[in-house]
Amino acid sequence: MRTSANAPAQEALLNNITAALSLSIWILDSDGRFVEQVGKSNAEVDPFTRSPQGQRLDQLLPRETVAEGSAALRAALIDGATQTLSYRRPADDTKPERWFELQLTPLPPTTDTRAPRLSCLIRDVSGYKSLQNDLEAARVLDPLTGVHNQRHFMSVLDAEIKRQERYKEPVSLLLLEVEHFEAFREAYGEETVNSCLQEVARLIRQQLRHSDILARLEEAEFGILLINTPLGLAKEVAERVRRRIARTPVTLRNKTLRLTVTGGVTAHREGDSASSLLWRTEEALFHSETEGRSGIRVT
Repeated sequence: MRTSANAPAQEALLNNITAALSLSIWILDSDGRFVEQVGKSNAEVDPFTRSPQGQRLDQLLPRETVAEGSAALRAALIDGATQTLSYRRPADDTKPERWFELQLTPLPPTTDTRAPRLSCLIRDVSGYKSLQNDLEAARVLDPLTGVHNQRHFMSVLDAEIKRQERYKEPVSLLLLEVEHFEAFREAYGEETVNSCLQEVARLIRQQLRHSDILARLEEAEFGILLINTPLGLAKEVAERVRRRIARTPVTLRNKTLRLTVTGGVTAHREGDSASSLLWRTEEALFHSETEGRSGIRVT
């Protein structure tokens, strides 16, 4: 009698807990079929495009996640250990993109059933994923221009050189320096030169292929890794970028500025490391600067 009297209170408590923690909890059978919901349905945790009641897990997951979900279900049943699965629900006309985490945990047999069952705890982890993506972007991107940062560029350069040594595809490196940068800063201020750097990054990006890697290496220096590009073609790319920047005025408030860049370009040679390739390109850039600027030096 006491258990029966307490049942409504216990159910209300469970509903409050699932609502407060933004959880949705289901019982699955050994086929991965959603057979019973535990607690009240939480409208904020709506991971599927239709009601899961009576549906199998593999019928509800996005196509690209079905194999992973089925493997997690089997592992939970065979190993008797909790399995975790994350997946993305794409945005549609009424709902934004969301990320969900499913925890599949084997349940002990009860007096009612000896058949294998699992609990499926569903949690909305969209906020965590957003933070994770922001942190990943901060790790590889320059915050001012939105192109890659030096650390990521050097990592990619090192990996690309190793790939080149294996497949023998040409790789070239281009360095571009915005000319008279300090004079611009003194004359127009930090905000203006930052806007100029953003515009230079945009103009460079327009001249590159999707496979090329653009990064800001120093305050006013950009590096471009030209994949599968021999030296002659790399020089053509460098000249095209240089001309585009020189011919495009930058209009900021009441000021119209014209920017120029100077550059150095080289190609990977037998035995090159990331450091030696970068050093040789920096030498080419230095000679270009001392030879009159607004040009491209090839080495």
